[in-house]
Formats: sequence, C-alpha cells, structure tokens
Amino acid sequence: MSGDLNESNAFLVGTWLQLIAMGAYLVYLPQCAVLVMKKFKRDRSFMVPVTCLLFFAAAMTDLVLSLVMAHEAYYIHGSQLPNPDAIYGDPAATLSLIKNAATVFIVILSDSIIIYRAFVLWDRNHFVIIVPTGLFLCDVAFGILTVWTLAKASRGDDIDTVAAGLARTFFIITFVLNLLCSAMICYKLWLVFSLFPVGYVAGPSAAAQLFDVLVQSAALYCATLLLIIVTNCVKSNLFFVFLGPLSSIAAYVFSAILVGAGDSVRGKYPTLMTSLRTIKKRRSGSSGLPLAINVEVDFERVVDSERVSVAEAASEDALK
Repeated sequence: MSGDLNESNAFLVGTWLQLIAMGAYLVYLPQCAVLVMKKFKRDRSFMVPVTCLLFFAAAMTDLVLSLVMAHEAYYIHGSQLPNPDAIYGDPAATLSLIKNAATVFIVILSDSIIIYRAFVLWDRNHFVIIVPTGLFLCDVAFGILTVWTLAKASRGDDIDTVAAGLARTFFIITFVLNLLCSAMICYKLWLVFSLFPVGYVAGPSAAAQLFDVLVQSAALYCATLLLIIVTNCVKSNLFFVFLGPLSSIAAYVFSAILVGAGDSVRGKYPTLMTSLRTIKKRRSGSSGLPLAINVEVDFERVVDSERVSVAEAASEDALK
C-alpha cells in the first residue's frame, strides 16, 4: 500500500500500544484478584479463577514474546547492524509461532466467554446460542489452520500471501460472533431498562449504566477487531499496529466481564422473565403498586434476591 507504514515499524508501534494496554490491565489486576477470591469463597467454583489465570498467562506470554522480538530486531550485535525485517518477516520462527498461537488462543478464549455471558443473561436459553456456537467452532478451525499454515511458511515468505486470507476469515468470524453476542447482550439490557419506569430499579446514573453495557458487551474489543479486519482487507501494515494490543485488550475486557459482571452491576438488572411477569401484572389491571426488584446478576447465574413494594421503600426513606 503506497505511503503505508513499514512492516517492522508497524510491529514496533503495535508493541508500544500493547505495553499501554497491558499497563491498564495490570492496574485492574489487583482488583480482579480480590473479586476472583470473593467469588471462589462464595461459589467454590474454579471456572472464573482458572479462566482469569489463562487470560493473564496468554496475555503475558504474548507481551514477553513481543518484547523479546523487538529486542532481537533492533539490538546491535557488534558491528552488525540490526535487521528487523529478518525477525518480523519470518512467520515460521519459534518466537513468531508461539506469539501467533497465543493470540489465537486468547481470541478463542474470549469468544467462549462472550457466548457464555450472553447465555447467562438470556436465562440460559440454549436456543439463542446456536448460531454463536456454530461460529465459534468455525473460528476454532480457522484459528488452528492459520497457525498451522504460518508454521509451514519459509523464511522470507510474504505473510500476505501465506496466510492473509485465513487470518482475515478468522478475525471476520470472531468479529461477527462478538458483534452478534454483544447485540444480544445490549438488547437484553435495553429491553429490561425500557420495561421499567424511572426509579423502579435502584441503580447508578444513565452514564454509569451505559458504561456497564459497553463493558459487558465487549465494545472496545469489537472495535479493535474491526480495525484489524479493515486494515487487513486494504493490505495495510497498520494491521500489525492494531494486532499488537489485541491480547492485552482481550485480557482486560473479558476479565472485567468475568469478575465484574456480578459485583459491578449487582442490584441493577432484573431477569427478563421477572420483568415480563411484572409488566404483565401491571397491564392486567392490578391496583397494587409495582415492585422494586433487587436482583443479583452474576456471571454464572441470575438470582432474584429481594422484592419490596415501592410504597414500603418510600416509607422507610421518609422515616430516615
């Protein structure tokens, strides 16, 4: 592409962005660890701790390999000038192969999390995840095929001709999958909010609710995937700029979904069935006041924890 960034420089810029994204993830990591321990003590389930550990291991592996490759690419060996093209231009090299495998692994892991998140929010309805599951299986197949094809490449082979089509298909499938699940999550939350009048469900401001929706729907991750796909389609080396921080962004976003879904939105989102039952009761002509619902939305379950009338809640507030 004319006027495009050099491939080696694009890898380097991507490494810088990866460091920034990893910094944000590491800032959040202590809070994540505390929430994971609380969930483990409460649920005695290894699902969330193991998944968060896998995200951390994959993201750190990807970052370490990026730093090692940058060092090898620009380090001056005696009188020999650095040759970054020799390092970044060999997709079959051990470092490149492990890095590509780590990226594919964390993308596949992220896909499984967003599917399960949508599954939980939709009251564990198996019908709604039929299409996402099919896309997930295709994504796994293309991810493995992409890494295998890169492993069979020879030094000096153009990455665009070796596996560009496979990588593009892999990222398009995962983008469609995440977009579909994100739309399902956003629609679910919008539907619940729209069914209840203002003040019916206690919670934070509209801006805070919007932020929670963006976090739960993995909007930042989807935006990064879109940039990767666009730059790959136009054959721009900016592809490597946006590919660099992908693993760190995925680790941050999906760790927040894993441990924050219950603790950050607890008490704000009723289940869909509870919402529909309440609206049906109100439309049937019931003279009673609506219920203020306090519901705990967790990553692995949705628990209706408390019901009190609005009148009772208002009376208690007046006495305080």
